[in-house]
Amino acid sequence: EDDVYSDLYFYEEDVPKMVNIKTMDPEGIDVCFTGSFSKILGPGLRLGWMLVPEHIYKKCELIKQSFDACSPSFSQVIADKFIRNGNIYEYTGNVRLEYKKRGLAMIEALEKYLPDYVSFERPRGGFYTWLHLPNGTDSTLILKKAIEKGVVFVTGKTFDPDGVKNDCMRVSFCNTDVDAIHKGIPVVAEAIREVCG
Repeated sequence: EDDVYSDLYFYEEDVPKMVNIKTMDPEGIDVCFTGSFSKILGPGLRLGWMLVPEHIYKKCELIKQSFDACSPSFSQVIADKFIRNGNIYEYTGNVRLEYKKRGLAMIEALEKYLPDYVSFERPRGGFYTWLHLPNGTDSTLILKKAIEKGVVFVTGKTFDPDGVKNDCMRVSFCNTDVDAIHKGIPVVAEAIREVCG
């Protein structure tokens, strides 16, 4: 279970609904639970963790060692200090508030500028929102037009296991301030109109 975004919820009432797979006690299924400090402490802090059954641990350790001998010591010290002194909780709360502000700005801009034939998911946490284009639309064509205008997003086929379904797109609000969101979404909307009519 990849759980890198669960600490970035926007609404307290959602917390009880965020149940991890292990607590469901799936019989006969080994659950490997992973998390990351890069989403809550900073993207440059490439450090994560795993909770895995004992009989899988050694295999995971070998895989990790094949990538690098050890995660950077500096990153480990930073994470350790944040955890031991309890600052991680307040800091994560502040990060959560900032992403919520950006997420709400994204919703506002999408509601204002998107054509009626495009729907989107209203984020309740995390970094991204998902746009649904008319069936058969090629979001790669929209991306090309958006890039010409200085805006990028990720096309739908990037997330399709077959790399085919492309009538959706993921837009990010994690590394973009509110002003940039209000400047960028009209550009995306214009690119959509140019491709879809």
